[in-house]
Amino acid sequence: MAIHFYEAYHFAVQVIFQVVTIGTVWKALVWLKKRRQENQENSVLDTFGNRNWHWLSGCGVVARMKRDAAYKYARPLLPPRVTGWSPFISWLCLVPLHFCYFYHRSFVIPSKQKADRILRDLFKRQLLICAPENPTLYQLKPGA
Repeated sequence: MAIHFYEAYHFAVQVIFQVVTIGTVWKALVWLKKRRQENQENSVLDTFGNRNWHWLSGCGVVARMKRDAAYKYARPLLPPRVTGWSPFISWLCLVPLHFCYFYHRSFVIPSKQKADRILRDLFKRQLLICAPENPTLYQLKPGA
């Protein structure tokens, strides 16, 4: 009789542990998704920067973010011009920058559709104003 009790107790502990683990993993994934959304909103707001006089659409925001990433990583991504081991090794030391550039292009810069959605959400939160003649163009709200 005691063996059956320990088996049932062990099984119940395993089930509870699995449910708690799945719930924790789910909460962590939701938290990561929310944090990524906030980071993308902040990066979209940063594209406006001190340029309050410019109107930007989702496509313009993505283009500006891609341009900024290209300026940030442009020089190290070029291959060495001189042949030999020394330039190759110095270029090989810049491989982490290649990964940073790939990560930036793949995960930090939103797609055009996501940028449009982020701009609409920021407009609904009254951080941006919409152009009266073209509802897809946005500008940073003065004083925000």
